[in-house]
Amino acid sequence: MKSSIVKANNIFWIVIDGDSPIGYAILQLNASSSYITNKNVCKLQKIYMFKGTSSKGIGSKLQQIIFDKAKEEGSEYLWLSVLKENERAITFYHRNDYQIVGQHPFTIGKQEFDFWVMTKKLI
Repeated sequence: MKSSIVKANNIFWIVIDGDSPIGYAILQLNASSSYITNKNVCKLQKIYMFKGTSSKGIGSKLQQIIFDKAKEEGSEYLWLSVLKENERAITFYHRNDYQIVGQHPFTIGKQEFDFWVMTKKLI
């Protein structure tokens, strides 16, 4: 995490409720994808809200802040990878106008995971 924070193209948000962190997001600017031909692209590396916070609408507000920042930085598209089994996240992304445009595997040790690639047009 420390090495990601100092990278010039990464923008971080930490969501605080009272005195407690309840979520975070990482946006990577200038992050091309083989699924998008446009050059002005960024990647939502992570958006995470702790369990029990999803019904408060905080994730949607954070998502809008991310969209606004990405557009401010000149990005026309945003993309992300999401585990195919993460139905809750996929539903959230669909509600925010992301479309599935591809898939890719990811291997950790001997275990392979399948991910959807989703994109959203910002402009």
